[in-house]
Amino acid sequence: GQLGTLDYGLANESLLSQVTGVTEWHVNADEPDALDYNLDFGRDPSLFNGTNEFRNSDHAPLLIGLNLESEPTFDPFFFSGTKDKTVDGLTFGSEDIVFFDGEAFSIAFDGSDVLPRRTALSAFDVISDTEILMSFTKPVNLDGLGRVDDSDVVKFIADAPDTLGSVTSGRFEMFVDGSDVALNRSSEDIDALNLLPNGDLLISTTGNAKLGGNINAKAQDIIRLSLTSTGVNTTATASLEFDGCDVNLKARGENLDAIAFQGDDLLFSTTGRWVSGAESGRREDAALFTGTFGSNTSGSF
Repeated sequence: GQLGTLDYGLANESLLSQVTGVTEWHVNADEPDALDYNLDFGRDPSLFNGTNEFRNSDHAPLLIGLNLESEPTFDPFFFSGTKDKTVDGLTFGSEDIVFFDGEAFSIAFDGSDVLPRRTALSAFDVISDTEILMSFTKPVNLDGLGRVDDSDVVKFIADAPDTLGSVTSGRFEMFVDGSDVALNRSSEDIDALNLLPNGDLLISTTGNAKLGGNINAKAQDIIRLSLTSTGVNTTATASLEFDGCDVNLKARGENLDAIAFQGDDLLFSTTGRWVSGAESGRREDAALFTGTFGSNTSGSF
């Protein structure tokens, strides 16, 4: 035979947050066959005391403490939709941003208060309690800013924290001028973005994008813009942050349409169903990728 671990305790992410402790209960010991817990070799039955817990088995049991009255941990998140929708009594449009705290949905940004009619968000990132980066599905004209292309990223600055929500007010300013960083073609419209703590901006595009001399990205990829200046005169160095083809994201429905880093892991969603090895997801799902990033991407979903 072989020596190994006999007892396991398995928990999903929700239950894991309610585990208070784990230990072995050392009421038994590993013994050779000559000293085992049975009556072989003419052992005296009186050696076994059935009134206590000791020597009742050939392995030590695993003790797991649980606090099932505690609330499971949950990371609140923001999202937007592609069309008007009602969820749990809350109606929102493609110009709005919705916040979900694990129990209830609420409007975090009411686009109808500050955007032209029929304007739809294609990407956004809430970067503070008064600032949101966003891009749009088509060019729009914004008050105080003029024409904004769908390859641009603008920053919305609320008048105050309490002017983000069901009643939204504030102003827009240019954050990344897409034409300054060679986002000029219709396939290079931004449909996902994430501002990193170091100030670099991650983007994904609706189709093939060519930046600089050696960046040829697809809709399943992520481009890192290392920004040296922002606004109407944007300058940046581009590099490939995530190569979807390396991890078998190649199909049209596997185009990335939302991205966010959680520590060293990538959260993402796609425009359709995605499949990579044994893992898969649908367009309304959020998935997690763990691994190494760059032009040679590898890891697991």
